[in-house]
Amino acid sequence: MKKELQDKLTLEFPNLFRDGNKYNFQCGDGWFDLLRRLFIRLTEINLPMGYKIVSVKQKYAALNVWGHSDLEPDPEKSQLVHDVISEFEQESFLICEQCGTTRGIRLFIHEGWESVGCRLCRVKIKAGWSSSDKPHPKQEAVESMMNRMVDKFKEEIDSTFPEGAGVKIVLSTQSNKSNIIVKTPDGKVCGI
Repeated sequence: MKKELQDKLTLEFPNLFRDGNKYNFQCGDGWFDLLRRLFIRLTEINLPMGYKIVSVKQKYAALNVWGHSDLEPDPEKSQLVHDVISEFEQESFLICEQCGTTRGIRLFIHEGWESVGCRLCRVKIKAGWSSSDKPHPKQEAVESMMNRMVDKFKEEIDSTFPEGAGVKIVLSTQSNKSNIIVKTPDGKVCGI
């Protein structure tokens, strides 16, 4: 996860972390909102005394959050914390780790590592696309492939809807994330 996103979380929830924002979350940016909701939930429950998050990472394609209390653990409170964290860890299987979408999520293996991702992010990762802000050397090839996909969708739309129906397909590229957007005449927007 990018440092600025990690800093947002550790600064918003300082009581959950030992050393302020000196953490290295080892997961993709797409789980930022999931982690934020988890941390909100943890602050709402009665945590064991001295409870702190010690690790946030992706392991076996799922979010993995570890916490610890230096004081004598209360079994009931510890079980409640475990149940809350488990709920969010299970939800992570349904969210793209890279972009945060819930559409088209699949488990995949890349270079021996299991992950969950949407169709577009799986293609980008397998093409060598980096999640950093710098354009990847293969970005042009991925964008070319995306444009071919848009053209194919346009052909399908043209054959499905009568001419002049007002259905539009747009390739939206922002912050190294590409999305294919379908806009219908009634104002509905659908990301693919």
